[in-house]
Amino acid sequence: LDKRFKSIGHEIRDMKIDFSKNSDVAWWSCMLDDINEWDKKRSSWINVRWTGVLEKREGRWVILQMHFSYGK
Repeated sequence: LDKRFKSIGHEIRDMKIDFSKNSDVAWWSCMLDDINEWDKKRSSWINVRWTGVLEKREGRWVILQMHFSYGK
């Protein structure tokens, strides 16, 4: 919501999503390119692993946790 941030684009690759037995929890992993600017300077994340956990609450999926990391 900060005016200094500008989203330029993104690409998600190799998305994998798994569900719990009850289908009320899910976890994902993928590779992400997030192209953006902060205060008119490039601030992109390229080839980053993005993982996270979701839980279904009152019929809606809620993100409980997510993590970004670079490989070697």
